[in-house]
Parts: sequence; structure tokens; C-alpha cells
Amino acid sequence: MTSFQQAEAANFGLTDQLSRDERYERAEEFVEVTSKLWDSWKDGAVVKDRATPQFADPALVSAINHQGKWFNVQGPLNVSRPPQGRPVFIQASASGRGRDFAAKWADVIFVTHSSLDSAQGFYREMKERAAKFGRDPATLKILPGIVPIIGETATIAEETNRLLGDLALPRAGLSTLSYHLDIDLSEFPLDDILPELDVPGVQGHYKEVAELTRKNGLSLSELGHRYGVGPLRDFVGTAAAVADTMEHWYNSHACDGFMIQASYLPGGMESFARLAVPELQDRGLFRRKYGGATLRDNLGLARPEA
Repeated sequence: MTSFQQAEAANFGLTDQLSRDERYERAEEFVEVTSKLWDSWKDGAVVKDRATPQFADPALVSAINHQGKWFNVQGPLNVSRPPQGRPVFIQASASGRGRDFAAKWADVIFVTHSSLDSAQGFYREMKERAAKFGRDPATLKILPGIVPIIGETATIAEETNRLLGDLALPRAGLSTLSYHLDIDLSEFPLDDILPELDVPGVQGHYKEVAELTRKNGLSLSELGHRYGVGPLRDFVGTAAAVADTMEHWYNSHACDGFMIQASYLPGGMESFARLAVPELQDRGLFRRKYGGATLRDNLGLARPEA
């Protein structure tokens, strides 16, 4: 809904991509319409009474008659309300408009950070924004993406981290960053630092790499290597060491949990599941059984009322 690339616009019937504000305006209405459709069947609408016979109570199913700038939808939905009430909304937004959109609608925010400080600032801001929209801040879960590299020993983990770092090519990282920012970075000398830019693409990625540049004085070549390596590398070591860092982030109000990314598959995910998960379970930081039958249950999110 809020994708920025021209190629993405062409796949959805647009000749030119919409402006950032228009994309979020359309996304806002889209989520409003889909939520109305999911709620067009009230809880208890499905009767399935063979004796009557009656499948659903028509008094509990209604049209939505939505008429807006972007969508005109009569409804109701042609299927009953899902077990979760509606699917879990996961949003990745870092621009000002995107943060407001996420604070109003998202159940989960996916984000990446270059430091604990930036994670804490984002966490605090998004909880405050959620409260301004009349939400209980606890209903908004913030899950930064991390790439844990875990070994049976610290030496094994560091060697794995070094090997993966050696495989990352600066130009490949800059190519990916160019795509994310929607700016051709090849026009800038590799020995220069990243200039201040008006980014049409993902502002969150730009803020992240700009912070890295400021803190460490990275050249574009060095930045390309770091970006090619992947997100924050604070989660490297033994299972206990990685669990220490995760626990510190959680207790420091930097996150409500994490989205685990693997730098290589299947080994990166396997080592986390085999080594880190039992350590986190022993500390009481990770469940030993599922909390329910749905994703919403397992995220500790209440089922929305129809």
C-alpha cells in the first residue's frame, strides 16, 4: 500500500507512483475499508442450524456502504469474521506520516536500529503516538529485526561473524541501499561520506545509515560493506551472551521482543533455535508452549471487538 518504487506502481494500475502523503492517505482508507468488511459479520452471526435451516443470522450481517476518495465498497464480506477478528497488522514505518499510520493501526511494528539508543527513542516515541490515538500503548508491539550469530563458543561465533563479513561486497551493499533509498548512490565517490539527502524511498533506512555515518565517520565504501553485512551486529557470541543482550534491550524499554533474521539458512536459524531458545526459556523470557491457536494469541494481543 505504501511502497515507493515506480515499478511497484506499474504493477497496480498506476502510470506514476503516488506521493508519500497520497500513498498513506490511500493506505489509511484501505485499512478502514478492510476493517469494516471483517466486521460486517458480527460475532455469533454464523448459526449453522440444520433444523431451521439457517446458516447465518441476517440481523448480524450488514453492508458497509463505504464511499471514499479511493474506494467505494458496498459489502458485506462474502465470508464470516475470521478467528482472530482480523489479521495481525504488521507495519514497517519510519517517516513521520508512516509513524502516525503505524501508531493508529498497527499491532506490530517491524523496525531496524543501528544502536540501543535509537531503539529506545523509537520505542518511547511510538508508545506516545499510540496513546495520542487513544490506544493502550501495550497493544502496540515493537519488534526490531536482529541477526544473531551464535556459536557453542565465543570464538566460533566471532569466526562465523568474520567469515560472513568477508563475503559482503561494498558495491553490493550500496546497490541494495540505493534501491531502499530510491537514489542512485553510484554518482558519489566511494571515499566520500554519505551526503544529506532528501530520500524518496525508505526514510527509516536513511536515518539508520546516516546515524552510522555520523557516529563512525564511515565512507560510502565502508557503509556499503556494513549495509551488505546486515542489521546491527550487537548479537554475536554464545547463547548466554546473546541472551544477555536481548534481555538488556527488553528491560531497557527498547523493544517488546524481536524478529529474528538469519544471515544464512538454514544454519543461522537452526543455531538460534538450538542454542538461544533454551537459554531464553530458562530465563523465563520465552514461552515453552503456545499461548493459543492464533498468531494474535501468541503475540499477547486481544481479539478486536466487531
